[in-house]
Amino acid sequence: MTEISFSAASLGKIYRNALFDGLFDWRGVGAPDVLSRDAAAEAMGRLSTLEVRFEVVMGMVNRVKQRLKTVADRDVEERHGLMMSLASFIDQANGTIEPNHRRPFRNDEDNDSLETSLKSAYRTALAYTPRPHSESEIITPSADTSSVSTYLYYRSLLQLLAPNVPLCIRRAILEGYISSAGGGSESVVQASRAALADALAANALSARGSTYGLADICHTFVDILRDNLSTDRIVLPLLEVLAFLFDAHIIQRIAEEGTRFRWRTLLSLVQKAHFKSNSIPKLLAAVNVYRGLAEIEVVRGSVLTKLASMLLHPFPKVRAAVADSLYTITEDGALKPHDWSSDVKALKPVAEAFGKRHLE
Repeated sequence: MTEISFSAASLGKIYRNALFDGLFDWRGVGAPDVLSRDAAAEAMGRLSTLEVRFEVVMGMVNRVKQRLKTVADRDVEERHGLMMSLASFIDQANGTIEPNHRRPFRNDEDNDSLETSLKSAYRTALAYTPRPHSESEIITPSADTSSVSTYLYYRSLLQLLAPNVPLCIRRAILEGYISSAGGGSESVVQASRAALADALAANALSARGSTYGLADICHTFVDILRDNLSTDRIVLPLLEVLAFLFDAHIIQRIAEEGTRFRWRTLLSLVQKAHFKSNSIPKLLAAVNVYRGLAEIEVVRGSVLTKLASMLLHPFPKVRAAVADSLYTITEDGALKPHDWSSDVKALKPVAEAFGKRHLE
């Protein structure tokens, strides 16, 4: 696939620009896994070898630099991918620039050295890489972290959510934790979810008599979802984590204990998260969250209405998941005998009958 894309880029500027723009996506230099980021960075470097003018190549470099200036401190994956891209530009600087077209990147730089200009850009970009001002700002888990896929590691990491830790750090930790508990490898998912469930069950996230408890964490989840509705790499694993916490009957404790929570806000955000989406994993994760929300009395009616409308969803797999969830919620046996992968027209009377029984 890489070679095909590179061959397409060789055909003309319009293809090169499209590929270069695509590499800035979250599946490119901002991908959650290292291998994808490395591949995207290498591709950027290779694309630069197709240009013969100094100013065009440096324009590509400057785009990476400008992106680095705006990357949030917590987006370490994207920052790493962008720095790797600059390194890739340097690796590919092998004399492909026509001397007659060379222009200085800065007035005091060697007009004949692209590599010098690139290294200068790399050094400049380092200025936008956040560093702690002192050792006291470096926070590390207290347990043995020789393996980052163990229960002990994640349980220790959750201790950083104590109330005496700044809110911005707690939120950044939870965003990273979501990627492990909602979209990591099987061993990572199991370890991180077990640690999260046990910590919340034991109400262990406390310091100096105050507690950062279940409701606080779920409020933070709602805020993260609200601020990242268009970012699939956060939304999908977050929905998976919420569904897990509902299935484990953990989030429901907020309602059982009478703690105030933004249930309607959560429902609205889940609906927005998959609105007009063609992503089956995201749709299925949303259905699983709806199944849990149906146990919350204040939003139960709205959840049933939403799920009933999805019984005729265009995707058969989604229809089947919705029917299973509605059966779990209502124990309506009339949903079971039907093949929900069949034609929507044949299923319409079944969906309408369900609505009459439960929504009127």
